[in-house]
Amino acid sequence: PGAQLELPSLRSARMVNKLLFVSIGTLFLMSKLDLDSDKGVSLLRIGYVASTIYCAIGYYWLYSVIIARNDTTKFCRHPAQEGKEAQYQSKKDYDLQKLMEMFQQYATSLCFMAVIHFVMSGNRPLLFQATLNPFNLVESQLFKVHLLGLDDESEDLKRPWPVPNMFGAPSTPSPPVRSWGEVAPPPAQVEGAAAVGGEGAPVS
Repeated sequence: PGAQLELPSLRSARMVNKLLFVSIGTLFLMSKLDLDSDKGVSLLRIGYVASTIYCAIGYYWLYSVIIARNDTTKFCRHPAQEGKEAQYQSKKDYDLQKLMEMFQQYATSLCFMAVIHFVMSGNRPLLFQATLNPFNLVESQLFKVHLLGLDDESEDLKRPWPVPNMFGAPSTPSPPVRSWGEVAPPPAQVEGAAAVGGEGAPVS
């Protein structure tokens, strides 16, 4: 159990390290370019458009591969909880749902950057998005499973996947809520609690 709880933290640490490396590289590039000149703005727009085209092709390619594979194998999306049955979902439906979530976030960032650049005359945020958008796509589980062909039953890529936080790194998923019978203490502890607490103590 300790190793299972440690794996999401390791994934998050690796993701944050890569994100930090990309951010530092972007800052270094930003210090070398004159983003306020006409030439700098033109280069920035060309780079952003190239990044946008790359991501658009990537999302379409992912969609095509998911549809072509048509993997209807079901997995446990939500484990059984107190009074609720376990919920199962096919890999295809789950991946399409995750792809739609990723694309919606991507489309939102495009609209946000358009307002910042053309309305507020902000140039530097455009450079960050031009590097972060492809990074988030390539580091996603969908990209690794469907385009890189990695094993989706490995510990790093087994569904369900951690939900990315605001920085793009996967957050550590909360442990599933289990029924009383799965976490009940040993009988000796229950009997001792009943003797001390009386009628209000839990009884196995």
